[in-house]
Amino acid sequence: MKFRILTICILATIYSFGQETVLKEKKGESFYVLKNNPNVKHGKYQYSEGKKVVERGQYDNDKRIGVWEFYDADGTVEQKYDYTSKKLVFNKEPNQFEDYKCKVIIDGNPTEIVPDTLPVFIGGRSRYDRYVQKNLKYPSASKSSGIEGNQIVLTTLSNQGDILNTKIYRSISPDIDEEALRLINELPKEWIPARHQNKNVDVLIALPVFFRLK
Repeated sequence: MKFRILTICILATIYSFGQETVLKEKKGESFYVLKNNPNVKHGKYQYSEGKKVVERGQYDNDKRIGVWEFYDADGTVEQKYDYTSKKLVFNKEPNQFEDYKCKVIIDGNPTEIVPDTLPVFIGGRSRYDRYVQKNLKYPSASKSSGIEGNQIVLTTLSNQGDILNTKIYRSISPDIDEEALRLINELPKEWIPARHQNKNVDVLIALPVFFRLK
């Protein structure tokens, strides 16, 4: 019975990695997709901005696997994360968000306790900043009025890595506040939760959203 299960697993692995793929390249991305399903990434993946690599790793049937590397603006490895084992391999900057002290939440209320291990956004601060820059829609009213600034969104991050609650730390303008909340609420669920006293904990963190007029 054990031999049969082992054989099935081996054959499944061979089938998975033996599927025919086609290389695709678009807007800085270079990746492989299944020949019979071009919407499914399968194989090596790399994303670059200009001549600098931003991130690279491996897909298996549209799922990230193995160790992925994420790079900062200088082209230096900022973080390595193993999607298969769900473990952080390397993190250049353990404190990604210094705008506001991270605090442990107990019984729904933030305390003055700083967790033993801070939460980590997978991909690093550079990946977070790229998400904001790519998805930010500058509010027309504030843009016309020349309003800009650094908005801080106070965020409850659960012990499972979910964003549960968001609120504005200090208002800049109603439409900028609203856009900042939208961006953080739609942030990809790719967090390693904070830990305190050997267990995952809920925390209050501050996530910045920069509004800059060019």
